[in-house]
Amino acid sequence: MNEHEKIFTLETLIKDLIEFNNKTFFKLYTTTNEKVRETERVKRLKSFLDIRKDVEDELPVPDDDEDDVPSIPPALKRKLNL
Repeated sequence: MNEHEKIFTLETLIKDLIEFNNKTFFKLYTTTNEKVRETERVKRLKSFLDIRKDVEDELPVPDDDEDDVPSIPPALKRKLNL
């Protein structure tokens, strides 16, 4: 192997290593970025659910008392043929 072939082989090896490094870095960056986004989504969902729970806790409990339900007056029932 002469000097020129050694230099060519080294250049090729360095180019391949740089390409591998770039691909690896990109993969790591996108994976980390996706994890961060997923974590933020989970935080927002938990916050939404907590707010929803707080609102539901503050709402008055509906009464199931039938006494409070207004009845249709008999005269109106006759007019409506009920």
